[in-house]
Amino acid sequence: MATEFARSQIIGMDYHVRGTMLRCYQKYTPKPPNIAELKTASLSMHGMICHRSSLFIDKAISSFRKRLIDHVLLQLVDILTQFKYREGS
Repeated sequence: MATEFARSQIIGMDYHVRGTMLRCYQKYTPKPPNIAELKTASLSMHGMICHRSSLFIDKAISSFRKRLIDHVLLQLVDILTQFKYREGS
C-alpha cells in the first residue's frame, strides 16, 4: 500500500516538473529553430528551474515525507486494530 501511495505522489511531481518545463519553453523567445539549439535552450531552462526551485523542491520533499509517514501510520493503526479485534473474538 505504501509503495502505491509513494508511486502516485512521485508521478504527480513528475507531471509538475514537465508542466513547469513546458511553461518555460512557451515563454522562451526566440524559439529554437533546430535540435541543437533546442537542446541548449532546454538545458538553460532546466538550469533556471533548478536555481529558482531548490526551496520549492525542499518543501515538496518535506511535504511528501510527512504525507507518506501519515499514510504509513494510518495503515499501521488499521493493522493493529484488526489484530486487536481478532484477538478479542
